[in-house]
Amino acid sequence: MYIPKEFRHENKEEQLAFIAAHPFGLLLCNGSSVPETTHLPFTSEQFGETILLHSHLSIANPQARLLKNGERVKVVFTGPHAYISPELYDKAQNVQTWNYAAVHVSGVCRILPET
Repeated sequence: MYIPKEFRHENKEEQLAFIAAHPFGLLLCNGSSVPETTHLPFTSEQFGETILLHSHLSIANPQARLLKNGERVKVVFTGPHAYISPELYDKAQNVQTWNYAAVHVSGVCRILPET
């Protein structure tokens, strides 16, 4: 995802706080022809520089069959968003936009044994 540098926030504490405030994420992995996705609640914890995300995906979910230990995945967390009208700008030469906040986390999947 393209993020202009003036909107980029790379502070890990801010990112973890965002995830804690908006824990319902979208898990993405490669499918056979299109990316596969599932909306899931997540918890997070940090150990030094390592951040762990925890969730539960039902074995009945078709995406569960695609996930393997060591596979690269992405989780997207979204927060507040709103339409911004061009009428709100000082200049007349502006277009509408949509402001939003999101955190994208890329990492490696680890499947825990059933308990």
